[in-house]
Amino acid sequence: IEDLKIAALEGHMEAKYVFGMILLCSHDDELRKQGLEYMRFIRKSMCIIKCRNRVKQFVDHLWKGNGMLVRNRIPLCRCKNTCKGRRVKKGVWSFLDDDINLCEYSRWDHEIDFFNWLFDVY
Repeated sequence: IEDLKIAALEGHMEAKYVFGMILLCSHDDELRKQGLEYMRFIRKSMCIIKCRNRVKQFVDHLWKGNGMLVRNRIPLCRCKNTCKGRRVKKGVWSFLDDDINLCEYSRWDHEIDFFNWLFDVY
């Protein structure tokens, strides 16, 4: 994971995505905050979808099913009943995934769900 962190710090966007998502999945609130910073950078660069698709291409050869990732069931968005982002995101993934106007925490909760699905984390 240190190599992944180094690649992320050196600007590799897919490494930023994976490292940020790993941090967002943490049970440590400080690590989750760090993860948000990585993901905000990617969102501002408007390349969440590109990173997600590229990670999906190589994921089957890496961490899938080896227990490295553990699901954190505590959502970032604490307003799931009233959050507009939560309702909008119940549909199919689309180019709107890079929409910066949605609830940020709800948006990352959905990204975490995708990430967990991608890596078979249940």
